[in-house]
Order: sequence, then structure tokens, then C-alpha cells
Amino acid sequence: MAVATVGAVALALNAFSEYRRTVSALAQEKTEGLMTANLLQQQAESLVASGAMLLLADSQFRRRQAMFEIQDRVEWIGRLTTELYALRPSARQLADIRHNRGQLQENLSTLDRLVAQRIELWNRVRNSETPSPAVLRRLGEVESRLADVLQENRALSRHLEVAVAYHVAAIREEMRQTVKALNADVVRHERWLMIAAAVVMVVLVLIVTFVQYSVVGRLTRMQRVMRLPRPTPQDIVIRGHDEIASMGLAVRRYVERITANERRITQMNEELQFHATRDALTGLHNRRHFEHALYETFERDPAAPLCLAMIDIDHFKEVNDTHGHDTGDRVLIHVAEQMRYLLPESMYLARYGGEEFAVLASGLSPEHTRSLLERLRRQLAAQPVHVGDDTVELTISVGIAPRLPGGDAARTLKAADESLYAAKRAGRNRTVIRPLRADDQETTQ
Repeated sequence: MAVATVGAVALALNAFSEYRRTVSALAQEKTEGLMTANLLQQQAESLVASGAMLLLADSQFRRRQAMFEIQDRVEWIGRLTTELYALRPSARQLADIRHNRGQLQENLSTLDRLVAQRIELWNRVRNSETPSPAVLRRLGEVESRLADVLQENRALSRHLEVAVAYHVAAIREEMRQTVKALNADVVRHERWLMIAAAVVMVVLVLIVTFVQYSVVGRLTRMQRVMRLPRPTPQDIVIRGHDEIASMGLAVRRYVERITANERRITQMNEELQFHATRDALTGLHNRRHFEHALYETFERDPAAPLCLAMIDIDHFKEVNDTHGHDTGDRVLIHVAEQMRYLLPESMYLARYGGEEFAVLASGLSPEHTRSLLERLRRQLAAQPVHVGDDTVELTISVGIAPRLPGGDAARTLKAADESLYAAKRAGRNRTVIRPLRADDQETTQ
């Protein structure tokens, strides 16, 4: 009896010791490797987003900002790859990860150089009234090369993410095998303890119950959570103060960081979408987005009445030359603010380029549109802009064109532009409606 009891106790102690060693290894090695691999995957995804920010850079300052972000991501990826190698030096996926990381880093450097060239070429195009064919040809070559490098980056990013995903899957498989072996060990020790003596059966049952609840059950629950496609911190229940609790707490913190990063990425995507459709200075829609909305409106309802207006600030070049570009920018912002304040929300407002603005008035007649824009013109003329010690007298010229009979968006846009220049020729500070002409109907036919 004593021998059976001592043997049972020895077996129980040995089993518990093995549990502790296995759980400790699982918590310290496997979980650390899993967290490091997931961090690496997250950084790889962030590197792609940073590459998109670099591609969208329209100035050397923003390009350098994007490269600082990219260099930080590359440094993180290198550090995490080194940590993975230290944890699992025999993993065959590490060679692919290192290779893809190096290739991606080289491609991002190439992308940086190309973006810098594109910005420089665009500056030359904008600063020249008639850009040389060589500059335009070089700009086309740079854009083509940018598209190729971007496609290569996407492929490398996918390869890097796949390699990291395989690495994560391997770590999880090792964890599952460890838990499986642990369960098998539990069954074996239970069998020996039951054979030892019926007297110690109650003790064995208590020990097994304790182990099942405090170790295996918790690991199994954590494993189920890890299998979820998108686990939340609330899914990870922490009980006790042992190694498994520490491991669960570490996993919960990691999931919290992932959730926070996902929110941050979503916010960044929303900001990118905003900047892609808005003018950075005035906050109005930009030209590209305005033209997209214009063509979409024409295609959606070809018979619906609408008016298109073009607005130009009179003598704006003299404002810049006399008072400086800062004052010119403040004038542009003031005009945009007055447009938002005085015009209905149903009107689609945009900065079309330089000192020129565009308005799309759906469902309004030319006279109604004119009355609204005349109110804006009179308000701007009666309210000088004060910037520091400078006072700028401000007027605008407005050209309005109704939807031409059967006309498309491009013809209506051209008609509004003709009305604007008619207002300029008539002395500025006025609104001109482009009347329908006989050749409008002839062009339609």
C-alpha cells in the first residue's frame, strides 16, 4: 500500500513536473515565436501601406516622410527576422523571408528614386508653359517604371506574407503537437495511477481533475481562440497566476495591439481616401474627383437639368506678385469658405486648378444658379481679405453653362469655360450665362 501510494505520488509529481516543463516551453518559446512572426506579418503589411504613401507623395518633403516610415518598417522587419532565426534557426521559411525582405527593400529604394524623379519632372512641367517633349517622354518612362516596380513590390509583399504565414502555421502546428503530446502523457499517467491501487484512486482523480482544469483545459481553450479568424481580447480568459496565465496575458496584449493597429490602418485608409478626393489647401473637392462626379452625373440621368459654373479670381497673379504666395493662399481659402457658406449643400464644389473653381448645380435652372453665384460674387467684392497688414480687394468672374441639348460633359464644361472668358473679356467682376446657340442643336444632330 505504501509502495503503491509512494509510486502514485512519484508518478503524480513526475507528471506535474513534465507539465510545468512543457507549459513553460510552450509559453516561452512557441508563443514568443508566434508573436514575433505575427508582428513580422503586421510590419510587412504596414510596409505595403507605407509604399502606397510613398507612391502618393507629391512633394520631396512628403516623399522623405514616407521613406522615414518605410525605413522604420524595414528596420523592424530585419529585427523581427533576426529574432525568429534565434528562436527557430532550422525553419526553412526564414530563407524565403530574408530573400523577399531584401528584394522588397531594394525595390522600395528604387521606388523612392523614381518618385523623386517624378516629383522633379512634374515640377518642371508645372513651371513651364510648354513642357519639352523630352521631359514629357521622360515623365512617361518614369510612370511606366513606377507601375512595374509597384507590381513587383506587390508580388514580393505577397510572397513575404505567405512565407510568414507558413512560419506562423508551423509554430501553431508545433504548439498543437505539444498539447497533443501533453494530453497523451496525461492519459498514460492516469492509467499507471489507476493500476497502482484503488486506495489512491480518489487522489489520482483529484490530481487529474486539477491538471485537466488548470493546464489542459486552459490550453485547449486558448488554442480554440487562436484558431478563430479574428480573435478579440475578450475571447482570451485569464485565470490564475501561473505560466499559462502569463502566456494568455501576453497573447491578449498582442491581440489588443493587432486590434489597435487594424483601427489605425482603417483610419489611415480613410485619410488617404480623403486626400485623394480633396484639395489640400481649401478642403474642396479636387479637379480629378470633380470631373469624375461630373461625368457620372451626366451618365446617370442624361435628361436631368443641371448647370455647370466656372469661377476665376480676378487679377490673382497680381495678388501673389504684390503680397506673396501666403496671402494668395489665404485668399483661396477665403473664397472656398464663402462658397461653402453661401452656396447650397446640393451644389458640388471643387477647386479646379490655381485660382479657378468649379460648381456643379444639379436640378437648377441657369437663372437660379446665376442668382446664387451672384450673391457669392457680391459678398466677395464687398468683403476685402485682411492678412496681417495686407488688405486685398477681391472680385471674381463667373461663367455659367446649362446642359447643352444632347451634349456630353466635355461640351458642357467647355461651354462654361467659354462663358468664364466672356466674363473676363467684358471687364471681370461679373457673371455670364452661356446662351444656347443654333449650332448646339446641329452638333447634337
